[in-house]
Parts: sequence; structure tokens; C-alpha cells
Amino acid sequence: MNKLITTQELFQLMPYILMLAGPVILLVFIAIKRNHIFSWIFTMATFAAVLFSVISNYNQSSLEISLLTIDKFSLLYTGLFAVVGFLITLFAHDYLEKTSDHKEEFYLLLVFATLGSSLMVASNNFVSLFLSLEVLSVSLYSLIAYLRRQEQAIEAGLKYLILAAMSSAVLLFGIALVYFETGSLSYLGIAAKMDSTGFTPYLIAGLAMIIAGAGFKLSVVPFHWWTADVYQGSNSLVTSFIATVSKGGMVGAMIRMFTIIHVFNNESIVLVLTIIAAASMFIGNILALQQNNLKRMLAYSSIAHLGYIMIAFISFGNGGTDAATFYLMAYFATTLGAFGVISMLTTSDGEAENISFYKGLYWRKPVLAAFISLVMFSLAGIPLTSGFVGKFFVATAGVKADLWVLLFFLAVNSVIGVYYYLRVIVMMFSNKDNSEETIICSKGLNAGMLAIVFVAVMILYLGIYPSGVMGMIQNAVLH
Repeated sequence: MNKLITTQELFQLMPYILMLAGPVILLVFIAIKRNHIFSWIFTMATFAAVLFSVISNYNQSSLEISLLTIDKFSLLYTGLFAVVGFLITLFAHDYLEKTSDHKEEFYLLLVFATLGSSLMVASNNFVSLFLSLEVLSVSLYSLIAYLRRQEQAIEAGLKYLILAAMSSAVLLFGIALVYFETGSLSYLGIAAKMDSTGFTPYLIAGLAMIIAGAGFKLSVVPFHWWTADVYQGSNSLVTSFIATVSKGGMVGAMIRMFTIIHVFNNESIVLVLTIIAAASMFIGNILALQQNNLKRMLAYSSIAHLGYIMIAFISFGNGGTDAATFYLMAYFATTLGAFGVISMLTTSDGEAENISFYKGLYWRKPVLAAFISLVMFSLAGIPLTSGFVGKFFVATAGVKADLWVLLFFLAVNSVIGVYYYLRVIVMMFSNKDNSEETIICSKGLNAGMLAIVFVAVMILYLGIYPSGVMGMIQNAVLH
């Protein structure tokens, strides 16, 4: 018979309880009376409360319950997701005022999706992993198609729905094979069985299908076909969420699962992951080179960035998990900045997604142009930015693990990436005489500027003084 949960254990579960209770309470208020300002403030308060709860629980001992593990690792990712959710909410008010008739439900879905990603990282069992993944996915289906009057949004939502359903089926079949072979769905139970039987054919097949299902969420090659269309069709706020919290949840979940199950002991799986990493770097960057749409360019570049993260992922036991988590933080900051700017430049006529829209932006909005330049420098890995330090930590882990081929690919692809990122900067600083054609920032309640300032500070802080954050990561990340 299961014991009753104690007050202390309930307190440790509070970050997840808040993310569940917040949308439910907001739903009641929406049913009584719609109020965009109230919904916006309440959502920010929910994320702030989650972050405060994470900080309060961070130094507590780990909590192991039947399906979840609440430890520093899960709390670190939950706190990171809460910060990202708060920043997206800051951008959301102005954006939704310009683009949507029904605004309040967006915040419900945003918090529920964040809950799904957070629980994925805390999962210690395939049951909780799959349920958490579906909480995230169902929320994303609606978020992607949220601007239902736009054909692109409906098309993107349907594409993601169909392909995500297929990937979930593949993932579930892989879990079934693992259960058939080991008789357990918990990571610890599977690891114990593997210690005696090793990697059997059924187990390898199951793990391969699990990697394929996870690869869809991470949009790595060859599971990347949905990425550009969904990024372009979604509104920029949802695109930023997909690129950060959605992918971060899967990375955290895979780190926990692979750490416990010792997947990297199998050379065949490591070889497959190596091929995926190399292909993601090259194909992502080559496709990004051909884009004139900023959202599609960022979509394909995200494939390359996940390839970089996979180098750290494969370098398990050599500081790889630390490097992967730091790179995620750096990538979150730059991606939020890029899509945040797109949302701020959006008008009721459409989003500022074509690179040509940014021609001569410096001569109209020099501060905004300087911020976009900082974001592009970070994505390109220029020194004194978070992107450079992230790549340095990934390269260091790769050196320790003797992944010289992948490191060579990393160097080559970093050079390729510099070209298309700098192209955006050159566009902003060109064509002074025709700068009147440049799209103009909307005026009004511009809370997004606060988010931009925070993102800029984080990009520079992580690029200039990374040791403080890296120390926290090393104290929390599973090894």
C-alpha cells in the first residue's frame, strides 16, 4: 500500500502543482469574464511563482515517487522553462492585440505546454514520459494553429498533428519492445535487467525507435521535414516556444533516460547518433543558406544547433551533459531574442519574417538593429557571446571523448553558419536612402522591450562570465 504524501513532499511538487492549478484558475475567470490584461498578468504571476518555488526547493534532497524524480536536475530545467515562459508572455500582450480576436486561451495552452516539458525532464518511467509528451503535444497542436484565420497556421497545425501522431506511435512501439524484453517501464528497472542480459536485438530495436520518436521532437535529420513549415506557419511566439522549451524538454528527458539506462555503452547506438549529429549539422546549415525567410532560416539553423548539442550528448561522461545544458541555455536566449524581435515588428498585415523587411533597419531603429546583431553574433558563435562559450564547452567535451571527426564537422559548419547570420546584419546596415520602406515597430504597451533587455544581458553575461552558471549546472546535471 502506497504511503500518503507528506507536507514536505507536497512542497517539493509545488512547481508542477502551480503550473497545473494556474491555468485551471485562469480558465474559471475566463468563463466568467474575458480580460486580456488580467490573463496576461496572471500568467506572468504563475511563471514567477513557479520560479520562486523552484528556487525554494533547489537545495532540498531528491524526491523519488512512482513516476517522477524531483531533484536539482529537473528543477534546473523547470526553472529555465519558467523563465522562458515568462519572457514569451511578456512578448505576447502586444502581439495578440495585433493578431488575435481570442487572446486569453493562448496563456492557458502556454502554461500547460510548459508543464508537459517540465514533467518530461522529471520522468523516471516511460509511462510518465509518454503522458508528459502528450500534454506538451496536445497543447502545441492548438498553439500552432492558434491564429485560425491564417491558412498557414491551420496548415502548420495539421502537419504537426499528423507527423507528431506518427512519431508518438513509433515512440510507443519502441517502449513496448523495451517492456517486452525487460518487463519494466521504469528506467531503473530496465537498467537492472540490462545488467544481466545486455543489449538484446529487441532492446536495441526498441531503443532505436525511442530515439526516432525523440528525434522528431528535436527535429534532427532525418526527422526534420516538418520544421521549416511549422516554424513559418506558427506565430512567432509559438515558434520560439517550440525552438526552446519543447526541444529542451526532450533533451532533458533523454539525458535522464540515457544516464540511467547506459545507452552509450552500445557502439551501434553511438554510431547512429554520430551519423545523425553530422547529418543535422551539414543539412541544417546548407538548407539555411538558401532561405530568404528569416523564420525558415532559423528553423533550418536550429537543426544544425541540435547537431552541435548532440556532440555534447554523445560525449557522455566527459562533461557532455554539462555542455549540452549550457548550450541549451545559450540557445534559448538567442532564439528568444530572434523570434521576440519578429513578434515586436509584426503588424496586423503580417509578420516581419522576410529578410528584406530588415533592409535599412539600423537607420530607423538603431537600438533594435544592435540587438538583432548581438543575437546573430551569438548564433554564429562570435566571441564574448553565449553562443561562442556554448560551442567552446561542446568542443571541450568532444575533445575529452575523442570525437575528432564530429569536431571537424563542427568547425566547418560554424563557418558556414557565419555567412547566413551575417547576411541579416549586412541587410540591416544597408540602403540608407530607401530606409523609409523598413517595417516599423508598433507602439503602445511595449513590455517586449523589457524581455529584449533581459535577453541581451543574458547573452553577454553567459558569454563573458559563464563560470557561475556552469558551476550551477555541474552541481545539478546527472552524470
